[in-house]
Amino acid sequence: VRDFWQTYPKALALKSDGLHVRLLPLLPPNAYEKESADGDALIRLFYPYRNGKYQFNRGLEFMTELYLLLEQGAAPGQRQEMSRYAQWFNNPLYAVPDPMVACATGALGPVSPRVEGEFDAYTHLVEKGFAAIEERRQEKREYGWLNYGDWHGERRFNWGNLEYDLQWALGLEFLRSGSLKYLWRGAQAAQHSVTIDTVYEPWSSRMAGLQWTHSVGHIGNFFDRNDDRFRKFGNVFGLSRPDAPNPFVAGAIDVAGHTFVGGNFLYAMLLGDPRMLQVTERVATHQAAYLTPSFDFSIERAAGWPLINAVEAYETTGNPFYLNAARLYVEKVLAKQDPEIGDFRLRHGPPECMHEPRHIGGKAFATGVLLYGLMRYHLLTDDPEVKRCILRSASWLARTSWNKETHAFRYLSTCPTFGRRRGNGSTDLLCAPGMAYALTLKPDPEVREVLLDSLSRAFAAHVDNGKGYAGMIRQTPYALHLLREKLGVRQIQPPAGSLGASVRPVLYVLPGESAPLHLIVTREASLPETCRVRVTSAPRGWKIEPRELAFRAPIGTSASPALQVRAEAGAKPGEVVLSCTMGNRPAGDLRVRLMPRAPAVTGPAPDAAGLAVLGPSDTLTAQAFSSRPGVRVGIAPEEMTRYRAVVLPCDFFASGSAKPEALLEQLSAFARGGGTVVLFQLNDDIWQPGFLPIDLMLSDTNGELGSVDAPEHPLFAGVGNLDKVICYDTITYADPGWKVLA
Repeated sequence: VRDFWQTYPKALALKSDGLHVRLLPLLPPNAYEKESADGDALIRLFYPYRNGKYQFNRGLEFMTELYLLLEQGAAPGQRQEMSRYAQWFNNPLYAVPDPMVACATGALGPVSPRVEGEFDAYTHLVEKGFAAIEERRQEKREYGWLNYGDWHGERRFNWGNLEYDLQWALGLEFLRSGSLKYLWRGAQAAQHSVTIDTVYEPWSSRMAGLQWTHSVGHIGNFFDRNDDRFRKFGNVFGLSRPDAPNPFVAGAIDVAGHTFVGGNFLYAMLLGDPRMLQVTERVATHQAAYLTPSFDFSIERAAGWPLINAVEAYETTGNPFYLNAARLYVEKVLAKQDPEIGDFRLRHGPPECMHEPRHIGGKAFATGVLLYGLMRYHLLTDDPEVKRCILRSASWLARTSWNKETHAFRYLSTCPTFGRRRGNGSTDLLCAPGMAYALTLKPDPEVREVLLDSLSRAFAAHVDNGKGYAGMIRQTPYALHLLREKLGVRQIQPPAGSLGASVRPVLYVLPGESAPLHLIVTREASLPETCRVRVTSAPRGWKIEPRELAFRAPIGTSASPALQVRAEAGAKPGEVVLSCTMGNRPAGDLRVRLMPRAPAVTGPAPDAAGLAVLGPSDTLTAQAFSSRPGVRVGIAPEEMTRYRAVVLPCDFFASGSAKPEALLEQLSAFARGGGTVVLFQLNDDIWQPGFLPIDLMLSDTNGELGSVDAPEHPLFAGVGNLDKVICYDTITYADPGWKVLA
């Protein structure tokens, strides 16, 4: 039985009537009862078992491979030979094509094989990412007859259903490198996709050929959508409102933006699997037949994935039906694109854009998916309108979506809530092939500059799950090929600033007093430990000592010794420029805005009492606090002096009506006057922690809770075991003036 334990439960029994191979064996009534006492384990692994019975949805096809060797009876000397058959079955021989030959066929489009000494940072990203998802698979026990081949953790509770087509990404990497580890991991993913995640037997018309979107238990419907086990962690599913019907618990299907066929077509060819080909073509046909008659889209990827699927189906089968579907998708894309701006004029709403009127703009990551599809279509058709569309879209990415200050694409181009960076990684790499292809159609120095800048940072990105990994590597080889063959680029150098030096964006100083300014350094073992920082320019009225310092940085994130910044009487706002080096390598210029401020003191009024939550009363935080005695919600900052303490929640800034900088004076004056300010749910997408009085560095890195440093704190009273709790941001450095609780 192939993958015997990985697809548990399985059983073998030798009885008088022969050998019994039990692919889904009978279970005792209390099967997995003890293991299911852990709520997270129940939702992740033991959801399909109830009272000794298996639960699964209609339309699902489950497949197990067996190898039968029929012999009259093996002589003692033959037993070792028979054991070799079993080993071969789980690790079969495979005729690996030479990567140079495989890529030269053009069967997968314009890609190049791995070459040592070229794009080494990307190769390192692919290798470390593969190791990370395999390690995560073992840690989270991503096994079982419904789970094997997929990855878990999308929106905390969901199985990913191979979003971003992990099997395509791994099959492509196998053909570029010749490494069998990518082949077999991708094969597991493809097998899962065409069985568990695909509706094979319909129970109503138009069902056959649909794919389930990332859901709890892959297909949903195992739990009540209002189950408290999901609600207690807040709106982790990103619903438009907390009480909205939860499609991911019920089982979601998105026929446009979450349907993927390329990897399954590729593996049908790589494995010579007619069943996989049949199921995959059914999915492609369903999408092309039912989506095209009234096609429209409200997010760019909902046009990108159908276009990619149609092109890949056409290239696999040669059936012009799919090419015609691609043409119909492209017609709508061309019609929606703004000829001046270059985006597709899409309106965005809750839970992301909370403004009225809703902002109209675009999302870079989704545009990257669409641009890749347009590139593949243009390579087939050489359509001049599509060429113009690609050029406009690449220009929009470089000139509107890219934030030059933070060196990252904005998540949503026009909404101020997302004016800050979202972090480099999959967004940059999804956008890369379309931008590179645009440069081959028409040179554009700004597009080239942004492309190379974004790649240099993305190649150093952190990989912690299958979704991020697939997004990073499924399209990037096309960008590398175009850079190599058309633009003469064979290595991407890390940017100077990526050596790990950063500094707070603004420093407030009371006139006549000094404030410390620290350099925050993140050092990997490969980087030199000696760091130097020098003041290259400072505004009049400001004194900075020392002007130069050298220090040794330990591995990890740490702060430099302080530069003391003094505001003389009459000092005006200005900017100090610092030059930083690590060893002999420049880490670039760092800039800090210096702001004098008056020592205002307000504090609570004499009759102040209770605690107030700042911001609108309809935010998630306000709703959570509304039933607590002695707490008022829906309070404006001007009213805070009526209370002893105020909570400033993260979602206060979601409306875009205020930023931390604007509230700094009021909050500081309130605290200096004896009031207490609680900063709730710091998050560096919305918060600007550089405006806080002392250094606090945050990142978007997600992961399990590192530690509770103050378990005796009242905040943790009544809180049970916090093991495995997912934190959606990470404190990378905190000044000793902060007390970090967890």
